[in-house]
Amino acid sequence: MIGIKKRIITFDVGGTNISGGVIEFRKKDYKFLDYFEQKNPKNSKEIEKIFLEKSREYKKIFKTKKVAVSTAKIVDSKRKIVSQAKSIYGRENFSFDFLQKAGFPVEIENDGACFARGEYLFGKGESSSILTLTLGTEIGGGFITQEGEILRGQNKSAMEVSFVKIKKEERWFDWREIASGSGLENVYFLKTKNKKTSEEIFDLQKKGDVESAELIREIEDCLGMGVSNLINIFDPEKIIFGGGLSQRKDFMKKVIGIAKKNVFNKKGKYKFLVSGLGRKANQLGAASLHF
Repeated sequence: MIGIKKRIITFDVGGTNISGGVIEFRKKDYKFLDYFEQKNPKNSKEIEKIFLEKSREYKKIFKTKKVAVSTAKIVDSKRKIVSQAKSIYGRENFSFDFLQKAGFPVEIENDGACFARGEYLFGKGESSSILTLTLGTEIGGGFITQEGEILRGQNKSAMEVSFVKIKKEERWFDWREIASGSGLENVYFLKTKNKKTSEEIFDLQKKGDVESAELIREIEDCLGMGVSNLINIFDPEKIIFGGGLSQRKDFMKKVIGIAKKNVFNKKGKYKFLVSGLGRKANQLGAASLHF
């Protein structure tokens, strides 16, 4: 599937940061020749400038023109357009045509799908049907069949699990508003009227703060139950977690325990794993679109 040697320029665009680099592939081996990360300016002109400057720099240094993009929001991979994208790009529809006009062949895909593809090809999901969940600012979802097919849906918006609705205290919330890193911050603020980062809230829990511990237990329940619901729907072999929250071992142990307890198929031999690739899975998945 992968040729003798390929170099791909990659970008990963999220709500907080833009990262990127150049990956060299030799058969099934790969290495990052360069990697950068910076804050997302959320301004379309500034983002275009970042892409063009980095692509031209990498073309000059690494002798490659192929660009691959992993991005949040709804992706039309044929037209190279990201829609419902104002919170990420500063405009509702963002086109990557500017890169193609500058001479760079471009492939783009949703970041949840890219993460899943990266894990399937280079991580812990090889030869399996996998459900992937990135627990960061939001909750990114991806699903790949045993045949290696990405679930995209009729309108290219499958696995937008962040927007599953959850009812809490007589109000409906998106799952991301409760069970992600920003969700924990949101729930903490609603409860205390104080702003804390998720890291600060976990630190308070370690120090014995009762309120923080109670809220984290609520997040664990909400996330674990949601994961079990997705397992009941998709029946994957492996569930692979990424994102900042996935690195909290005690937290994830409890989430996985709740999920296991509530899956329908008690004979199902589901494997729960945490990604070893991190955000680089997104870039690897995007780069593989050029194979």
